[in-house]
Amino acid sequence: MENNKITEQLKCEYDKVSPIKNGVYSAYAVYKGDKVGIVSSEGQIIAPCIYDDKVRLRADGFFEVCFWDEGRNKRFGENTKIYTLEGLMDKTGKLITKIKYSRIYDFKDGLAKVEIEKERKSGKKRKSDYDDIDDTTKYGFINMLGKEVVKCNLWSVSDFEGEFALVKNYYRRYYIDRQGRVDSDIVNQKQEDDLLRELEIYKNNKAIYREEKGDEWTDNRYFSDEIYAKLIRQYDNVGVLECGLARVNIIENIDFAADPSGLKERPKYGFIDKSGEVVIPLIYNDAEGFDTKSGLAEVSNGKWNEKRRFGFINTKGELVWPMVFNTIYKTRPDINVAIKVYDKKKKWWYGFVNEKKEEVIPFIYTYAGGFEANGLSYVEIDKEKFFIKKDGTRADKKVKTLKVAGWTDRGDRRFEELDGTEEWVQAREALVEHMRVKGYRFDGTYHQNGNYGVPYFDNGKKFCLGLRSWGGFMAEVLELDNSDGMAYCDYAWSGGDTDKLPNPNDPDYEGYSKEDEELVTAKIVEIVARLKENNNNKSIVEIINSAVSVYDPDFDIVHDDDETMIDIENEYEGTNKIDVIVEMWIYAQLSDDYYIDEIEEILLKALRGSNDD
Repeated sequence: MENNKITEQLKCEYDKVSPIKNGVYSAYAVYKGDKVGIVSSEGQIIAPCIYDDKVRLRADGFFEVCFWDEGRNKRFGENTKIYTLEGLMDKTGKLITKIKYSRIYDFKDGLAKVEIEKERKSGKKRKSDYDDIDDTTKYGFINMLGKEVVKCNLWSVSDFEGEFALVKNYYRRYYIDRQGRVDSDIVNQKQEDDLLRELEIYKNNKAIYREEKGDEWTDNRYFSDEIYAKLIRQYDNVGVLECGLARVNIIENIDFAADPSGLKERPKYGFIDKSGEVVIPLIYNDAEGFDTKSGLAEVSNGKWNEKRRFGFINTKGELVWPMVFNTIYKTRPDINVAIKVYDKKKKWWYGFVNEKKEEVIPFIYTYAGGFEANGLSYVEIDKEKFFIKKDGTRADKKVKTLKVAGWTDRGDRRFEELDGTEEWVQAREALVEHMRVKGYRFDGTYHQNGNYGVPYFDNGKKFCLGLRSWGGFMAEVLELDNSDGMAYCDYAWSGGDTDKLPNPNDPDYEGYSKEDEELVTAKIVEIVARLKENNNNKSIVEIINSAVSVYDPDFDIVHDDDETMIDIENEYEGTNKIDVIVEMWIYAQLSDDYYIDEIEEILLKALRGSNDD
C-alpha cells in the first residue's frame, strides 16, 4: 500500500511522484525535470533520475527502464521523442540487461522474447538485394538472469512451447531448442512430426480432389504418397503437377548459426516429373508453375528487389521468351495480358500478348492499361494519350481530364474509389502535378490514416493506394529514380521532408458546404436529447444503442456480452457515462462520414448546454 508520509516527503524532493505496482510489490517512479528514477516503498533510492520517458514495474518483478532511441527518433525530425530502448533492472537497482532492446516481452517458462530494431543509418545505401530486410526487427530470448540465451538475430520467432520455438526466416521455417540449437534430438523429432502432418494434409487434399475431379485428373496433378513423402524431405517446397511437371525449390548449404535470417542463401528453383526425377535443373532464382493454357512457366534469375526480369520456358526447359519482362497483368479474356519491358535507357515499354504469351500488339507504348469492357485500352506514347482497339488501331474516343477538388480521409463515404484504367491514370497524372505545385509530401501511413490524406476529384471519386504503392507514387512526385522500388524510403530515411500535409482550407478547394454542417449539427442536437433522456438507470450498452437508433433504427452497435463493453462498464462505473458514450459513439458512427474533430467539438458543446453554435 501507498505510504502517505513517504509520498509527501518524496513530493518535497522531486518534481513528480507516481506510485507503481504489480499487485505484489510497489515502488515510486520519481521525476526531476524530464528524467525518471525509482524509489522503494520504504523511501530508499533504487535508481537515480537518469532514465527517460517512464518506468514500469513488470509482473515478473523487474523494473523496465529506458532511454530515448535517438537512431529511430531522428527519422521524424529533431527533438522527436517516440521510440525508446529498454532494459531490465532488479529490485536492488542492478541492471540485468543492457538498455538496448526495442521491446522486452513477458517471461514464459523462464525465457522472455526480446527484439532489437536495426535502424538504417541516414543516407545509407543498400548493399544487396536483401539489405532492406537486414534492417528490420530481429528477435532473441533472455533468461531470468538477463543473459541472451538465444542471440537476437532471428527474423521472426514464436514463443517457446515447451522445449522449442518456431523460427520463420525469409524462405523457410525451422525450430530451435531452448539453447538456440537447430540440430538437436528434440528439434529433429519436431521437424519429423511436422513432415508427417504435412503428408496427411496432402493425402486429404488429394482425396477431396479425386472425389471432385475423378482418378485421371487427380493422377495427373498429384504424386503418389510414397514419392511425396520423400520429396518433402528433399526440398523446401513442392508444388502440384502442371503440364506433367511440378515446381520445387531448395536452399542448399544454409548456415543457421551465421545466417539465422536465411537471407544470404537464396533458394534455387527447378522442375521435377511425377516420378520425382529432375527434368529442368534447379538453376533459377524464382519460378512459377507451368500454365496449362500456354504450356509455359515464368522464370527469373534476377535478384530480390532489384531490376528483376523474367521470361518463359517450355516443358523442355527451353527459353522461348527472353528474360526481359517486368510485369504481366491480366485484363480481358482474349487479349488478357499486358507486358512492360525495361530498356537500357531506363524506359518502360508496354505491349500486349494473348494467353499463349504470343505478341498481338507490339511494345511501342510508354504506358498501356488493360482492355476494358468496351474493347478499348488507354495508352500513351510519351506525352500523347489516346485509346486503341484490340487490333492495335486508334479509337475515336477522347481522353478525359480530371482535377483535384479537395482532400478527405480514407473512410469518407461521400466519394467512391476511382474505377477503370483511364480514370485512374488521369487521376494519378493530375495528382502528381497538383502535389508538385502545392509542395505536399507525406508518407503512406498518413495517406491511409490521416484526416486529409486522400484526394478527391471533380468527378466525385477519391484516390486510395496501399502503403508500398503510395511510396512509388511519391517517388514519381519527387522525380526520384524508383527502379528498385525503394526510392521514397531512401529519401525519407536520408532526412527528406515528408511532413508537408494538404491544407483543407485552401481556396482552390470547395470543401464542405454550409448545408452539410447544418445537417450534422441538427442530427447531433437530436442525438444529445436522446442521450440525456432517462438514462440514469440504463447501462452503457443500452444508452449507446438508444442513441444509435436515431442514426439507424435497425442497428445495434454493441451487445451486453461484448468483452469490450464489460471492461468499459467496470472501468467507468460511477463516473459520468455521457462523455464516454459520446467519444465511443462518434468514433463508431460518424468518423467514416465526417471529420471527427469537428463533430466532437459540436457534440461536446451541445452536451454541456452550449448549443449556440
